[in-house]
Amino acid sequence: MNRSNTLVRGLPEGCLWVSQVTDIIKWTLERNISDAVVAGEISNLTVSTLGHHYFTLRDEGSQLRAVMFKGNALGLHFTPRNGMQVAAWGRITVYEKQGNYQLQVSALRPLGRGDLFERFQQLKEKLEKEGLFDKARKRQIPFFPRRVGIITSPYGAAVRDMCSIARRRNAAVSLVFVPAQVQGDEAPLSLIRALERAQALSLDILI
Repeated sequence: MNRSNTLVRGLPEGCLWVSQVTDIIKWTLERNISDAVVAGEISNLTVSTLGHHYFTLRDEGSQLRAVMFKGNALGLHFTPRNGMQVAAWGRITVYEKQGNYQLQVSALRPLGRGDLFERFQQLKEKLEKEGLFDKARKRQIPFFPRRVGIITSPYGAAVRDMCSIARRRNAAVSLVFVPAQVQGDEAPLSLIRALERAQALSLDILI
């Protein structure tokens, strides 16, 4: 189709073609809302085989299409789900061929109870699926424990607190401290090794 207004008979003065209107909308939106933070509820979430996340952000009054490409999605610390309230950082883009506009998301953060709660819930769900909370794995806690193992840093206040409480409540309890690093990048490996050492100490309870 020839888009030249001067070559079409009967075209009103100042009339624009569809693509011209879309170009104006694209220029206006992308120029004035280059960076945006949008809050809403996730719906219609789909994840492509390439790892791109397509979804709709909505509130009581409206909705906005959104996409988060794989490169940004890999940086998420939680799993987006339908019905989840989030804040989305990104920019408004216009897809000219369909006349649609959407939010191209670079970062997401869950709202409500926050990141830490969401990560805790997902870790809990993961461990439940692995069977780590099965009743068959649980052991009876001794009514009168004799040897209590404590994995902690030898330099922290926890050591002094435990000693003080044990002496006050039951002086017959034997405390066995297993030193470990509890902060920093090396803490996970240090705690695992401490657990391995504690298994050979014939403990009634391990804290």
